[in-house]
Amino acid sequence: MVWRSEDGDKWQQLETNGLTARYLDAIVTSGGAFLAFGAEEVPAPPGLESEEDLEEEEGAETGEPEMVYVTSVWRSEDGEQWTAVGGDPVTPAGENSSEGLGAVAVNGDRVVVSLGAECYGCYDDFSNALYRSEDDGRSWQELDDTGLDDLDLANTDVIPRVVSFDSGFVAVGTSEDGDDTVATLWRSADGETWTGKTQLGGPREYEYAADIDAMAATETGVIILELRGDELAVWRVELS
Repeated sequence: MVWRSEDGDKWQQLETNGLTARYLDAIVTSGGAFLAFGAEEVPAPPGLESEEDLEEEEGAETGEPEMVYVTSVWRSEDGEQWTAVGGDPVTPAGENSSEGLGAVAVNGDRVVVSLGAECYGCYDDFSNALYRSEDDGRSWQELDDTGLDDLDLANTDVIPRVVSFDSGFVAVGTSEDGDDTVATLWRSADGETWTGKTQLGGPREYEYAADIDAMAATETGVIILELRGDELAVWRVELS
């Protein structure tokens, strides 16, 4: 369901058309239009192993094509009529996989999206991907990003948070520091080449990376939040 308000006080539920998301993760504005990111069910891509595949190998016929969730993007000029754009950015990584949307950052007509595919219970590497649009979300390309190699940690579930800051982008995830993993920040002018790796210090998580829950830009830097059980870790980083 989608609601729209002209003043932030009174809201109207809209009759939407073309928005086929089963779950919605985020809605942002770019170029005078709305971009919605969410999960929808599609036929499983060839080669994806699953419990249904194993059942069929044992002779059980389901009679229905296997469906999996993928993250998709829709665009709308008015919040009512929606069109799917960019295809399905990420396909599942393996058995019991699902996708996650970490963040959407808008800087002018450039939009950077942080996505990932997790492999629950199979102890495989985490698959993270960055996508970019340079035409207000009408088309997308997966980035061959550099500088974020530290994010490729086995058995972790951290999709980096990304925000727009100044004329570029800031990402926060985790990196190794001895036996620990710690919150770490990178900067990029274009969303593809990342530099300035800065370990932020503060709370540490032994062996496994913790999840960065939220990040927001201020006029001079970023605020980062991480919820650890009943404790909230907060970082304020001045960038200018």
